[in-house]
Amino acid sequence: MHKHVALCALLKALARKEKGFFYLETHAGRGSYDLSSSAEGRASVTAIERVMATRAGGTHPELGAYAEAVASWRARTGKPDAYPGSP
Repeated sequence: MHKHVALCALLKALARKEKGFFYLETHAGRGSYDLSSSAEGRASVTAIERVMATRAGGTHPELGAYAEAVASWRARTGKPDAYPGSP
């Protein structure tokens, strides 16, 4: 998640520039992981749910923005318990 939070913050900062930019993810996975299907996934549920709780708290804007992006993705895909991460 650390990588994804930092990446979202970086892309948001780059989007403020007048000129465009190009981003290529070279190590992306399938992008949709059911966190309840493995022991590792179940351990990740606690971490992602802590981040998701930051949407209401507003303690760190970057975490809140990432949590909003995950919530939006979950709503669009109809996968409330999935994580849109890379391997």
